Amino acid sequence: MKSDSHIVYIVPGFAKNEQDTSAVPYLQDLILGINEQHPSIKITIIALEYPYEESVYQWNGNNVYAIGGKNKKWPTKIFTLFKAFKLFKKIAPHKKVAIVHSFWLGESTIVGNWINRKMKIPHIANAMGQDVLSSNKYLPFLSKKHHQKLIYLSEFQKSNSVYEHPNTSTISFGVKPNKGPQIEWEERKIDLLGVGSLIPIKQYDLFIEVATILIKKGLVNSVVLVGSGPEQSKLEEQIKAHNLSQYIQLVGQKNRTEVFELMNNSKVFLHPSKFEGTGYVFLEALNNGMKIVSFKCGIAKESNNWKIATTTIDLVNNCEELLKESSFKSKSEMYTVKETIDAFFKIYNEQTSGT
Repeated sequence: MKSDSHIVYIVPGFAKNEQDTSAVPYLQDLILGINEQHPSIKITIIALEYPYEESVYQWNGNNVYAIGGKNKKWPTKIFTLFKAFKLFKKIAPHKKVAIVHSFWLGESTIVGNWINRKMKIPHIANAMGQDVLSSNKYLPFLSKKHHQKLIYLSEFQKSNSVYEHPNTSTISFGVKPNKGPQIEWEERKIDLLGVGSLIPIKQYDLFIEVATILIKKGLVNSVVLVGSGPEQSKLEEQIKAHNLSQYIQLVGQKNRTEVFELMNNSKVFLHPSKFEGTGYVFLEALNNGMKIVSFKCGIAKESNNWKIATTTIDLVNNCEELLKESSFKSKSEMYTVKETIDAFFKIYNEQTSGT
């Protein structure tokens, strides 16, 4: 791939402006990392659903085309996809797009497939989470021959996938290492922190259950859960039933800067989710000097700072073990955004060789 090539990323949603740091942060980090490592590469982002208004704008010097689909239902959604395909033909016919890379096995992949079929531009599809499961209604309609490579985020995700493709790679999203000041372990005020959407698959009822046991043991005094979602009222009732409102705070949605400030003041990141593609929040927690307790999902890997559980009692015991330690070990398990970019570009070069 030439040093001044043009890459088009197709995504369901992207940041509406440079202050919108909570929208797909791992993609934001990826784009910014490419800008830094490969400054002559041109990047275009086509966002199908979010932002909700149709617009064209610059995001950190990159062109973003928002289709404004607003998550319409089928069959109306087809107009969003046609509009995206028509837009691509308009902006890219002979600006020599080298690679189309779509994220989520769904509408983004469908548009990427159309581009590959009609314009013969190499197309890479990225699985991003539960889109590899049988619950994904799009899977039967994705033509494998029109995405030349399928990328998984983790071996866990790949092993649980029902979507078989003849040419796959596994590449996790990495983080930009945090070189800023961090609060020392023993000075951190929050014992347990959770961050994520309050939805059933994340199992935050177990988070509250584990926190309750540790509070009653006298090992935990401050617990914070960040996020919003349909499980919120149920979790609030669970906290109230145990009379623990003075110990456990549900603080709602926070922007990325606020989340990092909380992580930098917290000891153990407790994440009882059943399923993650990567679990990017794991890397963010490590990057902010936290220890982790989780089930086996995404990139979860046992280490000095990370304990893997199989039962609720394991979650309790692992949290207890890590809380009793006096310091954070090295960040040797960190996966960086540079590694992600290098792995992506190796595939881009393979797919464009001879073109």
